[in-house]
Amino acid sequence: MAFWGSTSLVAPAPQEEVYRELVRLLFVEGGRTLGEAVTEAELLAWTGGWADEDVLRAWVLLGDPASRLR
Repeated sequence: MAFWGSTSLVAPAPQEEVYRELVRLLFVEGGRTLGEAVTEAELLAWTGGWADEDVLRAWVLLGDPASRLR
């Protein structure tokens, strides 16, 4: 079990984009650990320009990053 989400108030639209990217990486492409998918989603959001530092800093993963979804 894990939680990945915001720990502070930030704009909702960029958060939704990061979340959509995580879902795509985990369920469409697959093959990644939770930690790999979270890291890649954040990197894609940053390099894609649709999430600023505040959004990325506010998100935390509580759980084992080596976990895989079944």
